[in-house]
Amino acid sequence: MKWYKHLYVGESLTEKKEKVMKRLNHNVLQPNVYVIVLAENGKDNFRILSSLELLQKGYPKEDLTVVGIAKGKEEAFLLVGQMIQDVLEKTGSVDRDSVAQFFDSRGGHTSHDYMH
Repeated sequence: MKWYKHLYVGESLTEKKEKVMKRLNHNVLQPNVYVIVLAENGKDNFRILSSLELLQKGYPKEDLTVVGIAKGKEEAFLLVGQMIQDVLEKTGSVDRDSVAQFFDSRGGHTSHDYMH
């Protein structure tokens, strides 16, 4: 996984951000943690994934760019809403190109080896 430099973090995880990221990198069970990634399917902007999904053997997570983490689905949806609002304010649009431009312009991602 690659981590976005200016990671969006749900209120519930703000104080636990580093710990949650480290646990995600080391495949530690975190049932109520969701990650928000940039979609790679060519039609969506984001995907919300349960951290449990990432624990599946052989899950192709090395190409994922994590832009947010949240506790619970509701908080994940709120975080995506904040991302969309930020992209719209900065670029004037929320199409795929605008989303990509927004995240690239803010520094892209850090190494996938973060917190090893």
